[in-house]
Amino acid sequence: MLITGQDCPITDIKAVWWRQKPQFVIPSEKASELYDYYFVHREWNHIHDYLGQLLQHCYCINSREAAARANNKLSQLRLADANGFCIPQTLISNSSDEVQAFRKSIGQKRLIFKTLTQYMSPTGMATYTSMVDEDTIGSHASSLRSCPGIFQEYIDKQFELRITVVGSEVFAARINSHASSESEVDWRQCIFDDIYEKYDLPDSFHAKLLRLHNEFGLVYGAYDFVVKNDGTPVFLEVNPSGQWMWIENRLGFPIGDRIAAALARFDAGHPCP
Repeated sequence: MLITGQDCPITDIKAVWWRQKPQFVIPSEKASELYDYYFVHREWNHIHDYLGQLLQHCYCINSREAAARANNKLSQLRLADANGFCIPQTLISNSSDEVQAFRKSIGQKRLIFKTLTQYMSPTGMATYTSMVDEDTIGSHASSLRSCPGIFQEYIDKQFELRITVVGSEVFAARINSHASSESEVDWRQCIFDDIYEKYDLPDSFHAKLLRLHNEFGLVYGAYDFVVKNDGTPVFLEVNPSGQWMWIENRLGFPIGDRIAAALARFDAGHPCP
């Protein structure tokens, strides 16, 4: 990539799919290897940020600015709540005393714990949503103090939903997460198990979800909900770059075709319908 005072051929690009994924295994033999890894990652991010500025005229899936805003779990919950979605009772804290008081105030023995961003060990092991109780919170008080985490009420549920949105098209999958103890708290631990089926969203929910999607400023988004025993859907989070191939292969959703069609139409100068 050459930076000059002349017109840059990059202006001929009309559509962009931002699809950047980190390595699944991080170097861990030496501290210097880990520093090198993060240095390389930062260098590429500088290039991508610069390209994002040059390509602001393009149709993007998704724009880097919108994806960064939507990727914040706290902003997600606030915006979902403002748009009329039910969200879990939530505490963000690094104080074990506050967490214990929150647990008692909502009358639960156990809480859901999530990190604000994903943690991945050098061996590629990722953190999952987990359950914590009074003893766990107390015994990890010193670790908890190091950084804040997300603590939420545990919601008894009928099932979960993974809803993939591309533009104005919505592909909803029911996840029968009660199939095993491993998938009940975080179904991603059993992501390749046979726990999915297609699901028809009510029209009112479909419309409300698209309004929220537009407020996030996203073209693509993967939404996670739980459905309570009384049928109420509860918003958990949205991933602006969430995985989709496995659910496409499992249920036959044409997600990849829709992404490709959107990019092709804009690259040819034709807006998507």
